[in-house]
Amino acid sequence: MKNFSIGTVLKLLLLCIVVGWLLSLFGITPDNFWQGMGQLIRGTAETILNILENAWPYLVAGACVVIPIYIVTLLYRRLKRR
Repeated sequence: MKNFSIGTVLKLLLLCIVVGWLLSLFGITPDNFWQGMGQLIRGTAETILNILENAWPYLVAGACVVIPIYIVTLLYRRLKRR
């Protein structure tokens, strides 16, 4: 924060103008930008939830095999140490 000066403010203002101009070339307004970001976040969340929903049966089926094998192996190793 010690280098924050009028020059920094002017550079930021100029950068904002240039970026705003570039966005306007593509027809992007602040309103539809934030709406698009909301749709992106919502779509990503839905995709992740769909993946988890579809993976759940495989997780349970795999756990039915893996967990008992792990427990038997763990018990065998502990009994073997004695």
